[in-house]
Amino acid sequence: MPLSKCGNQCQHIHRLGINKMLYLAYGANLNKRNMAMRCPLATPLCSINLKGYKLAFNNVATIVKSADDSVPIGVWRITDKCEKALDKYEGFPNLYRKEYFDLTKIGLNQGMVYIMNYAGQAVPNKIYFDTIKQGYQDFQLNTEQLVNAVLEAYDYEKDTGRVIQTRRGGSRWR
Repeated sequence: MPLSKCGNQCQHIHRLGINKMLYLAYGANLNKRNMAMRCPLATPLCSINLKGYKLAFNNVATIVKSADDSVPIGVWRITDKCEKALDKYEGFPNLYRKEYFDLTKIGLNQGMVYIMNYAGQAVPNKIYFDTIKQGYQDFQLNTEQLVNAVLEAYDYEKDTGRVIQTRRGGSRWR
């Protein structure tokens, strides 16, 4: 799995030996304030770009394989207790599954990510989107993928005439 380097941050993390359980976030769990409530022992470490994937929305965020793209990821160090809390939040194993990526090429160990089990596209509610947008700001990530993902979901709904009700509640864009 190709990754782009995250610079000296990753080398520093590797030297300190604090990369034992890494969680790769791309959606609502980029938001540092929300993660502090959900997983108080989680520590944000760095950001990377996961090549061969892109962000997508099916009411909630996921990543999907896409050879020509890369998705910005926030890397967190988490505890077993954090992982259990994330499992519950993400609806594991029903809504999301876990996948593991080898990060040794950038000086880290294995990282875990949640990927949605269902295909499709649907626009997220605005509150959820804004939570992710704040997470992009928290990790200083480029928002191009985020904007493209919501526009793709919007175009899909417009082209198919399918508007899915939000799963997580909150206000709609329309």
